[in-house]
Amino acid sequence: MTATLTPAGRADAPASAARARRSALPRAVLRLHRKALVVGASLVGLFTLLLLGSLLWRSLYSPAEIAACGTGAGCPGLNAYETAHTVYWSLLNQSQNVLLLVPLVIAAYAAGPLTARERELGTHHLLWTQSAASPARWLRSTLALASVAVAVGAVFLVMVFRTAVAPMEGVWGFGGWEPGGYAGSGPVLVAYCLLGLAVGVCAGTLVGRALPAIFAGVAGTGVLLVAGTFGRPWLWPASTLVAPFTRDRRAWPSPGDGAWTKDADVRGQWLVTGDGARIDQQSCATPSGGIEACGVRAGAETWLVEVHPLSPRLPIQLVEPGLVLLLAALVAGWTAVERRAASPMVDPRMLAKPAVWSSYVITFAVCVGTAVPMYLVPQLFAVSGDGYGFGADSTDIGRYLLPGAVTAAISGPLGGLAARRFGPGAAVTAGIGVMAAALAGLALLHTEVWHLVVAKALIALAGGVCVTAMVVRTAASVEHGDTGTATGLVLVTRVVGFAAGAQISGAFLTAGTPAGSDVPAESAFVTGFVIAAAVTALSLLAVRTMSKGAEE
Repeated sequence: MTATLTPAGRADAPASAARARRSALPRAVLRLHRKALVVGASLVGLFTLLLLGSLLWRSLYSPAEIAACGTGAGCPGLNAYETAHTVYWSLLNQSQNVLLLVPLVIAAYAAGPLTARERELGTHHLLWTQSAASPARWLRSTLALASVAVAVGAVFLVMVFRTAVAPMEGVWGFGGWEPGGYAGSGPVLVAYCLLGLAVGVCAGTLVGRALPAIFAGVAGTGVLLVAGTFGRPWLWPASTLVAPFTRDRRAWPSPGDGAWTKDADVRGQWLVTGDGARIDQQSCATPSGGIEACGVRAGAETWLVEVHPLSPRLPIQLVEPGLVLLLAALVAGWTAVERRAASPMVDPRMLAKPAVWSSYVITFAVCVGTAVPMYLVPQLFAVSGDGYGFGADSTDIGRYLLPGAVTAAISGPLGGLAARRFGPGAAVTAGIGVMAAALAGLALLHTEVWHLVVAKALIALAGGVCVTAMVVRTAASVEHGDTGTATGLVLVTRVVGFAAGAQISGAFLTAGTPAGSDVPAESAFVTGFVIAAAVTALSLLAVRTMSKGAEE
């Protein structure tokens, strides 16, 4: 007995085969990255175990039992409670920092193993062959599956953190407007994790090399996280507090002095004159006599504070994720368009060249190292601390910085001559060595004016030589039609490096200023110089890659 194949059966066969091919690609992607899923789930489980376990340990002791112990003499239960509370407090405090690192870890994995590593090894070609999928479908499937995994994991982390922080909600330093606590108590963490995924996939797809793609993905996500932190207070109208300025007020108002609660986020505070002009804290930091003399001299009538109480946190937590998700969608869409374009805005093959991407890494590190002393040295000239600083005025500071301006002006031509005579690699290596040594010398010796003048001049000279050599090296490493794009990106990286260095320096000075004082501690300057020297010295690792790529 024989069976005949009907026309309908012949029509169903290609359809079932197409469905099988469509389902093969997600399965292949899942099998390829199953180890990463297991590791990620294990880390989330460990985070949950530590936080909720410490919370459960702390909750074993009731408030009545603790109160009955009195001072704790002869009461082992109280001692055990104090141990449990200390462990819970420490884990909760560190978890806020861990949550801020989650988007960066996701960006690193998305840029490296998820996309760039597959392109290096050719795994994506095997997937396209086995599943008969186009590159666009491969990218969509990877993004979709990764987005689901990231979103589920981020939501679970938010739920765990909200449960653990509930007993401490409202206590200063936990939850509230603290960056980690704010992100972990709402949809903000989910949005930034998805943004890290989008930026990482974009970097991995465009660059195509694992190490530079990881650097680009982490750096891009980090910049967006910092931008979101600084722009957050301006996403929602702030509450305004106004009080009359009196001569007996000798310090700026601070949270907890009755004007506002400690859990509020201060957007800004100013002295306001009769004609409505605002005078910020920085303008009142240097005159003698403190805020009293500053306010009397300017004719201040009131002090103005703009704060965000804890109550409107939810609207901001809804506005910010919406903007972040929109940015993530734009990044993902731009990546898809760039991959399909015949003439993309930035050619991924150009960025994948070692001589090109290493030039960008070196330029960023050198500009960070240049910007830190550019910001800190004038501040060190101006302050008058205990055993450090010089208390110089603006005229003296200008004279002290003049040699650095002269060396910066001649560094460009000198860098071009050095690159042509000795090669860009030798010029950059010498410049980085001089800059790192000068920064380390600033950290050790800054007690005399000439220490700062000589170091600042050397740093300005070395930084200009390095950037010029990088432009020459990049222009010689690309096709003639890509010269403008490649060298333009060097200059963009230079601007980003200077901005990042200035922000880092300001953060160090702010963190190193004791409460109630306008003078940063000496350790804040030393820390800034040491970190700048380390970042600059580490860029030597990319110099070897640049030279190797040039030989190839």
